[in-house]
Amino acid sequence: TPNLMKAYNDGGKKAMPEIKNLQTALSRLGHDPNGLDGKYGQGTYAAVQAFQKANGYEIKAVAGVQR
Repeated sequence: TPNLMKAYNDGGKKAMPEIKNLQTALSRLGHDPNGLDGKYGQGTYAAVQAFQKANGYEIKAVAGVQR
């Protein structure tokens, strides 16, 4: 999915396995998404931003496959 936040919002904000995978990865890297529920909520949004900042990426809080 090119943009997990968009896919989550477009899908009626239902839990997605891809987001749970992202949350798990963020958590393992020390960026707490505030739970592993598969939803792109405020905790996941903040964890993505923290990961981007820590790794020198442009901070957009958008996660997904780069194409």
